[in-house]
Amino acid sequence: MGVLDSIMQDNGMEVIKVFAPIHNHLDIKNNALKKITFLFSSNEKLKVIQEIQANDYDILVSNGCPFVLPVSEIKKSGQLFINIHPSYLPFLKGQHPVNGIIYNQMRFFGATVHHMNDEADSGNIIYRKKVRFTSDIDLALLYRLCFELEVHCFNKAIKILKKHHWNFPGFAQEATGCTFNRKASMMMPDIRNNSIRDVLIAINAFGIDGQGCIIDVGGNKLKVVEAEEVKNPFVIKKYVQAMPGDVLLKYENKLLVKCPDGILKLTKFSGSEQK
Repeated sequence: MGVLDSIMQDNGMEVIKVFAPIHNHLDIKNNALKKITFLFSSNEKLKVIQEIQANDYDILVSNGCPFVLPVSEIKKSGQLFINIHPSYLPFLKGQHPVNGIIYNQMRFFGATVHHMNDEADSGNIIYRKKVRFTSDIDLALLYRLCFELEVHCFNKAIKILKKHHWNFPGFAQEATGCTFNRKASMMMPDIRNNSIRDVLIAINAFGIDGQGCIIDVGGNKLKVVEAEEVKNPFVIKKYVQAMPGDVLLKYENKLLVKCPDGILKLTKFSGSEQK
């Protein structure tokens, strides 16, 4: 919504049509905006393409589109197609870059505005910004920061494009980089076989209520959102004979479980555990 708000506040830009996935977080309260909003589901790619082609416009701005558009087929002469991506490209192309920042243990995050082509997140860069990542930034905060950076980068990119009379080619992305799309297997760490470090990376990478990791604890599936390693020597010695996967202690709304290399405290989870 931040990028759309930025466009709405620019008196030199007129919104012709807004495309929004059904059940998206986009909350359109402006009645005039509601009239030009086209809602679609993730399996209606062809319908979206046809609707795009049916409209007359100068600039197409993509932000969070769930599929890759066939730009070479639908872009007309003189039109500008730009995309805002919540990562510092060419790193973490794909649908879920914010998860990938934590899962891949990146040392930075950012946002990029680039020209669109037929490949995902691969066009020439108009503007991008990189910020140092630190371990105190959780996933929920990271989403907010990345989305704020998207707005910042979009505003900078628009200024650059205006300065060059909307004819700025940008610069090619470096050959290095990576892609990240989350998979169910990434969100199901095994406390019987995985190290505490690997389990915590997964939990932190998907640690919001709408995602979470599914972990088998005592034969029950729990959706875990937050956890931490237990480092107290007394506690570690007390349960040194326990087997990986064992539930060691249940107290308040927390669980101590054994991993191959130590003890994990589950501090926020849902589901029922029978000890």
